[in-house]
Amino acid sequence: MQLPLNDNLKKQGILDISKIDNNLVILTNNEREFQIKLKKGQTPEDIGELLETELNESLGHKLTQYIVIFICKPKNWVIINTSEAELKQKQKAEADRYKPKHHFDTFEQWQIAVESA
Repeated sequence: MQLPLNDNLKKQGILDISKIDNNLVILTNNEREFQIKLKKGQTPEDIGELLETELNESLGHKLTQYIVIFICKPKNWVIINTSEAELKQKQKAEADRYKPKHHFDTFEQWQIAVESA
């Protein structure tokens, strides 16, 4: 699942940040790829520490901090912290929430259903 990058990260040379299986994959514009193994139950602080140890030397402290802040944002953390099956299930539930409970082909069918209720 790909995370929507902000302009700041794009300017700093990050091409893509994705969650693939249990890995966080970060691609840079100089064709470098970093993979961070994700474990169940990790907090944003745990991920932040992992990113700092893995990326600080290669990308520099400032860019590493941008990535940590980006990943720890609530909307991005939900994507990272949940499995693909759970995300699909949540999206389906959200879509079902707005589907009509009843379907009527004609006004008369609706009128009969309302009057009988």
